[in-house]
Amino acid sequence: MTVYYATSSPNRSGLQSKIHVYLLTGTSPPNFSFANYPPTGTLTGTSTYPPSPSLTTYPPVHSLVLLPAHLLPRSHVQVLMPKFEPDRFLKAIQDYKITQAPVVPPIIVFLTKHPMVEQYDLSSLRSILSGAAPLDAHLQAAVAERLRCACRQGYGMTELSPIVSFSPRDPDAIVLGSCGKLAANTTVKIVDSLTREALPVGSEGELCVKGPQVMQGYLNRPDATAESIDADGFLITGDLARIDETGTLFIGDRVKELIKVKGFQVAPAELEGLLLKHTDVADVCVIGVPDERHGQLPCAYVVPRNEAHLDAEILLDFLKPHVAEFKLPQTFRFVDSVPKSASGKLLRRAIAELEAKRGSEAEGIKQE
Repeated sequence: MTVYYATSSPNRSGLQSKIHVYLLTGTSPPNFSFANYPPTGTLTGTSTYPPSPSLTTYPPVHSLVLLPAHLLPRSHVQVLMPKFEPDRFLKAIQDYKITQAPVVPPIIVFLTKHPMVEQYDLSSLRSILSGAAPLDAHLQAAVAERLRCACRQGYGMTELSPIVSFSPRDPDAIVLGSCGKLAANTTVKIVDSLTREALPVGSEGELCVKGPQVMQGYLNRPDATAESIDADGFLITGDLARIDETGTLFIGDRVKELIKVKGFQVAPAELEGLLLKHTDVADVCVIGVPDERHGQLPCAYVVPRNEAHLDAEILLDFLKPHVAEFKLPQTFRFVDSVPKSASGKLLRRAIAELEAKRGSEAEGIKQE
């Protein structure tokens, strides 16, 4: 099976995997609990599973849309949206009595903070499934409380067919801020991204994954395949992660998205999660901008909530008790919105290009 998907990397336009891996990842309960099903039912012929509508905002080029295919024989209804539109998304949940919705963290932010949410009946929702980027524990708890449903996280990528881990079905067993437990037959290691040496349990480093879901390779690109899969068969994901003593996986930023400040690493997701805790921040995206003295400096694009008055001083005072000084943003841009993909994912590259045009390499705290 050859999978083509949208990507900004020239090395990742087409990959080869085995079709049975997608079926196993989707249908095996220990591997991937996409929905809360009753204990009885059939996979073929007539189904005893009650309809359980799911709303999908991921575009067709996203590998996650392949997984719900195994649910169709179970009379499972899939409602597809070509792109995320807030009012249509909420109306679809209300009208189709959606029980679960896989989304990205920026949509979690919307569901947590936007007043529009109160205008719709979302009581049918049993589970929100977050993926594609790290979700802060505070936001995960906040959306679950507001919508009165479970909020679960998973981790995967197209090269991994695409699931590595997922939160348990039991809401009481969910570890906030984590991507849950590993799928069956999956092995991971955390390595130093420079030396490639394995790190001890609890350390943060680059995640490498081995298991039946690992792709066979990139189509007609043996060099790219060799760079991505090590000699022991582990796929090098490019994501920062740590795994604790219980086997729970916590995902950080992409290695290439880390902001390098005087040799120190700053994770955009960490700053975004903290800023979103401020009651007057509706949305935010943090990027690194070039700086002659420091290499890079954090820059925060902030969307104020309900035209609230915000300035750099207010947000810096809010951040200072929680992060080291070198992590503090040196530029704040106050904007009406931040660019996102059709599925709602932050488009950091578009923001970086916009910032480059502004020419913001000057020293000192700036706001606009």
